[in-house]
Amino acid sequence: KFTTNTIRHENWKYRQASIRAFALLLLGLSPERSQFLVNSSLLDLAALLNDPNMYVQLSALKSLSLITEEVPEVVLKHDKCL
Repeated sequence: KFTTNTIRHENWKYRQASIRAFALLLLGLSPERSQFLVNSSLLDLAALLNDPNMYVQLSALKSLSLITEEVPEVVLKHDKCL
Protein backbone atom coordinates (compact mmCIF):
# COMPACT_ATOMS: atom_id res chain seq x y z
CA LYS A 1 0.00 0.00 0.00
CA PHE A 2 2.84 2.39 0.82
CA THR A 3 4.40 2.05 -2.62
CA THR A 4 1.14 2.55 -4.52
CA ASN A 5 0.27 5.64 -2.46
CA THR A 6 3.66 7.33 -2.77
CA ILE A 7 5.03 6.32 -6.18
CA ARG A 8 3.55 9.52 -7.70
CA HIS A 9 3.94 11.80 -4.68
CA GLU A 10 5.01 15.37 -5.42
CA ASN A 11 7.93 15.10 -2.99
CA TRP A 12 10.80 13.23 -4.63
CA LYS A 13 11.85 11.66 -1.32
CA TYR A 14 8.53 9.82 -1.12
CA ARG A 15 8.91 8.57 -4.70
CA GLN A 16 12.41 7.34 -3.99
CA ALA A 17 11.32 5.66 -0.75
CA SER A 18 8.51 3.95 -2.62
CA ILE A 19 10.89 2.55 -5.22
CA ARG A 20 13.31 1.34 -2.55
CA ALA A 21 10.51 -0.33 -0.59
CA PHE A 22 9.37 -2.07 -3.76
CA ALA A 23 12.90 -3.35 -4.44
CA LEU A 24 13.26 -4.67 -0.90
CA LEU A 25 9.92 -6.40 -1.20
CA LEU A 26 11.09 -8.12 -4.38
CA LEU A 27 14.23 -9.37 -2.66
CA GLY A 28 12.10 -11.08 -0.03
CA LEU A 29 9.84 -12.93 -2.48
CA SER A 30 10.48 -15.98 -4.57
CA PRO A 31 10.66 -15.32 -8.32
CA GLU A 32 7.36 -17.09 -8.81
CA ARG A 33 5.57 -14.92 -6.27
CA SER A 34 7.12 -11.68 -7.49
CA GLN A 35 6.06 -12.11 -11.12
CA PHE A 36 2.59 -10.61 -10.67
CA LEU A 37 3.94 -7.69 -8.66
CA VAL A 38 6.64 -6.96 -11.22
CA ASN A 39 4.31 -7.34 -14.18
CA SER A 40 1.87 -4.82 -12.78
CA SER A 41 4.51 -2.22 -11.90
CA LEU A 42 7.06 -2.51 -14.69
CA LEU A 43 5.72 0.39 -16.75
CA ASP A 44 5.49 2.67 -13.70
CA LEU A 45 9.12 1.98 -12.87
CA ALA A 46 10.16 2.58 -16.47
CA ALA A 47 8.30 5.91 -16.47
CA LEU A 48 10.24 6.98 -13.37
CA LEU A 49 13.44 6.88 -15.43
CA ASN A 50 12.22 10.26 -16.73
CA ASP A 51 11.55 11.70 -13.27
CA PRO A 52 12.86 15.25 -12.79
CA ASN A 53 14.91 14.13 -9.78
CA MET A 54 18.15 12.27 -10.42
CA TYR A 55 17.88 10.20 -7.22
CA VAL A 56 14.47 8.91 -8.21
CA GLN A 57 15.84 8.04 -11.65
CA LEU A 58 18.75 6.12 -10.12
CA SER A 59 16.48 4.23 -7.74
CA ALA A 60 14.19 3.28 -10.62
CA LEU A 61 17.18 2.14 -12.66
CA LYS A 62 18.50 0.00 -9.81
CA SER A 63 15.06 -1.55 -9.31
CA LEU A 64 14.73 -2.35 -13.00
CA SER A 65 18.19 -3.87 -12.92
CA LEU A 66 17.17 -6.01 -9.96
CA ILE A 67 14.05 -7.12 -11.82
CA THR A 68 16.01 -8.15 -14.89
CA GLU A 69 18.37 -10.18 -12.69
CA GLU A 70 15.74 -11.83 -10.52
CA VAL A 71 12.82 -12.36 -12.88
CA PRO A 72 14.00 -11.71 -16.45
CA GLU A 73 11.18 -13.76 -17.92
CA VAL A 74 8.67 -11.13 -16.80
CA VAL A 75 10.47 -8.44 -18.77
CA LEU A 76 10.87 -10.67 -21.82
CA LYS A 77 7.19 -11.65 -21.79
CA HIS A 78 5.77 -8.22 -20.98
CA ASP A 79 3.67 -7.05 -23.92
CA LYS A 80 4.65 -3.35 -23.58
CA CYS A 81 8.41 -3.94 -23.29
CA LEU A 82 9.04 -5.47 -26.69
